[in-house]
Amino acid sequence: MNPIRVLVLTRLFPNDTNRVKGIFVENLVDKQAEQENYHFTVLAPVPYSNKLLSRISGKFRQWYGHSREAGRPGYTVYYPKYLKLPLLYPLEWLFMLISVWLFIKRNKMEFDIVHTHWLYPDGTAAILLAKLLGIRVVVHNHEAQMSFHTDRRIIRWYLNKLLKIADVIIPVSQSAESELLKSVRLPADSVRTKIIYNGVNLSKLNIIDSRSARALLGLDQDVLHFMTIGTLNYKKGQDILIEALGLLKQNRPELRFHWHVLGEGSEREVYRELIIRHHIEQETTIYGNVDYDQVGLYMCACDYFMLTSRHESFGIVFLEALICGKPVLGSKTGGVPEFVDSSSGILVNVNDMMDTYQGILQLLSTKWDGESIRLFYKKHFDLSVFADEINELYASLLYAKPIRSWGGIKNNDIEG
Repeated sequence: MNPIRVLVLTRLFPNDTNRVKGIFVENLVDKQAEQENYHFTVLAPVPYSNKLLSRISGKFRQWYGHSREAGRPGYTVYYPKYLKLPLLYPLEWLFMLISVWLFIKRNKMEFDIVHTHWLYPDGTAAILLAKLLGIRVVVHNHEAQMSFHTDRRIIRWYLNKLLKIADVIIPVSQSAESELLKSVRLPADSVRTKIIYNGVNLSKLNIIDSRSARALLGLDQDVLHFMTIGTLNYKKGQDILIEALGLLKQNRPELRFHWHVLGEGSEREVYRELIIRHHIEQETTIYGNVDYDQVGLYMCACDYFMLTSRHESFGIVFLEALICGKPVLGSKTGGVPEFVDSSSGILVNVNDMMDTYQGILQLLSTKWDGESIRLFYKKHFDLSVFADEINELYASLLYAKPIRSWGGIKNNDIEG
């Protein structure tokens, strides 16, 4: 049997200028590509920029200087350019579709299935591309908050029409599925969905004991270490933790703790000022982005992981902490309550500083079994299992009856 040729289409994929963007997609494809009889190619479109534009705007600067392609173990990533104009956001899918279509035709590429991550513009472009090529399409739904798209009626219309002709949609949680159907106004029987949770690439976490991790990072062995990882923005809710930790310091002056914040984002300076205002600047370190290979080391060094997101489709960073044996504190939002319970962490009300403060006190006063936490989540959330499940989904779609492209050409037959 010939290998199944899979095109992964997504804007969010690590590149030269941002090694953490879409790292969870890279981790998934890494695991999928380990299986025999599957051949993967990633197209990660990048907005067009040049030297002049990069000097004018910070956004254009981050898009300038990308490599055209990059090799990964078992597959190749290409970064075709497409036109991105903020005022024409409702047409971004069209510019992406044209760019990707021309790239495929110019390089004489052939595929059996398209797997796209994110609904817009990636998913919109991918569904239409699949119909033009006469191949199957899988749409991976990672969105936590659909209103950013669906507040624009034209985009909601796109999604409402096109998602109905996708072969299958993969929401990453029950919450993500519910949000999708409600926001895009899709009857449940009008689309085919299959919930597949995110998993963790265990080979990249490098789990070691806490004292060794702290020694490697040069951290104090005799204080409590809190860890937060996430983009520094309103959605991730680090401002709530700043206020709650300020209150903790005020009410528990005898408690020695340090808060380690990994991530970069638009609210960094705002949060720095808020940290000073709440008098926890001596207890806080903001590291910015770190390589994913270092995440496990930081996780192992901490005592507790905390992230009070206002919106979260799944919350893979919680899984990473749990697999390192760390109890967590999170918000009752998105997919987080679907896998965090009283044996592994504390869940607090969304956007509620006082409940977060009480949750931290409960986190500190509870006796946790870190080894049991680690073993349970390592067993049930190994990314390899979910990668295999998605690959099997490809095969089941391709063994179904052949479909026709808009040009009337059959997709490649795969004999059973």
